[in-house]
Amino acid sequence: MQVILLNIVFLLIITSLQSMRMDYASFKGMNKEHTLTEIYYSFSDVGLKYLRDAEAATADYSIQFEITDNISTKDTFFWAKTYTTSYDEDGLRYRNIILGVEKLYLKPASYDTKISLVQGVDGKETVVDSFEKRINIRDFSQFESRENVMASDYQVSFDILDIKSSVVTWNHEFEKNGYYFIPLPTKEFIGNIASANYYYEVYIPDETNYKKLKFEEQLLDNTKHLISRQEIESESSGTIARIVTIPLRDLNTGVYFIKTIVKDEKGDILLNKNPVRIYLSNPDKPATQTVPFYESLSFEKSIFRTMDEEEVETEFDKINYIITDFERSQYKQLTGVEAKQRALFAMYSVRDNDTTTTFNEFLDEYMSRAEFADIHFSYGSFKEGWRTERGRVLMTYGIPEQRQQFFRVGEKNPAEIWFYPNHQGGVEFFFVDNVGIGNFVLVHSTAMNELRNPRWIEMYDPALDDTDLRRYQNSSRNYQGN
Repeated sequence: MQVILLNIVFLLIITSLQSMRMDYASFKGMNKEHTLTEIYYSFSDVGLKYLRDAEAATADYSIQFEITDNISTKDTFFWAKTYTTSYDEDGLRYRNIILGVEKLYLKPASYDTKISLVQGVDGKETVVDSFEKRINIRDFSQFESRENVMASDYQVSFDILDIKSSVVTWNHEFEKNGYYFIPLPTKEFIGNIASANYYYEVYIPDETNYKKLKFEEQLLDNTKHLISRQEIESESSGTIARIVTIPLRDLNTGVYFIKTIVKDEKGDILLNKNPVRIYLSNPDKPATQTVPFYESLSFEKSIFRTMDEEEVETEFDKINYIITDFERSQYKQLTGVEAKQRALFAMYSVRDNDTTTTFNEFLDEYMSRAEFADIHFSYGSFKEGWRTERGRVLMTYGIPEQRQQFFRVGEKNPAEIWFYPNHQGGVEFFFVDNVGIGNFVLVHSTAMNELRNPRWIEMYDPALDDTDLRRYQNSSRNYQGN
């Protein structure tokens, strides 16, 4: 465990949001079935109980990480750490931000995670702080069969230091490719000379003939307009590690985006990474831009206020899965872009799970569903996975508690069965890819107001195993009998 002492402005900003924070990034692992997942966390030590002796004050604690996948398998990891701090001459303890990195190999899926700071006090374990986050783990298993390049997630870092020249020796958990990567789970950079630091990897299939690649690193404002760009050429190889630093000096406090475009020698785009939101707190330059929902619940400072007409209609299509008929009819009567922006803002605001916080948890979770669908349910040239049948169900009902996948066997079609135990007393959705292009269509469901087709097995010939086949054949017969 390594401790970094940050200025008091950074400390106050972190603790004012939530002192325990977590982020993650997915990288291509050593085997096809598992993805290398790095978990980054940070917290302030102000909540810890310290014991003081003649030499120092120490606090023993553990980091507990709980993870639940979409088939209801729960694992708990315990990362036992010991942290030692000192007092100044007046007996006052410095406030420190403690950072950590843990590396796991996970199967591609959506997971609900919870990270907790736990300390034993008077013989009893006490949760000092915790943070929950849904993570979507990328699937790199088909990398070798693809012609196009792929890329890892961004690892946003407080600082990136060359190990050979670093004046501080960090623990090995921060090491990678000859550098120390100091995690920044908040994605918030502080100061009037701050720089946005991040790392990612680009994976080049062996069968490609690219000799050189061009990397364009972009910094965008909160309206997605270009502020600055950096361009660099690199030799093409199996894995390209990219370390990027973008100066943020002279920029106002606010929300920004980092984005990468990879091109071949001809200038054709091979990879267009989705932009990632970062935050800048510049004490010399207050916010002047319109910032997303994270900063304020006011419409004038919401992400919807910056959307153009096409973006507004796309966002309406997303939320159209879950709104009421009244909301839908009211929206259809609107003509101006701003009126539609306000309608979208209102739809998400009324569904906010917790209005005591500074951001809309429902919007964050709903957009995570869309991101998961785009990653896992797109097929061919169709990239908007949330528009597919599986995407619609996911956007409407959330991530299923159970998701069974059956791959093609002979002439039998690939299929999926989703189970939601907490909806309507337990409901199932059945999808089949009967064309063989990766587009799974809904063929039957036990949920109210969804497609019912008790003959789905004989009509679509799914590749179920014998046990599931008998079970669903019997349930279909019983349904028909009723």
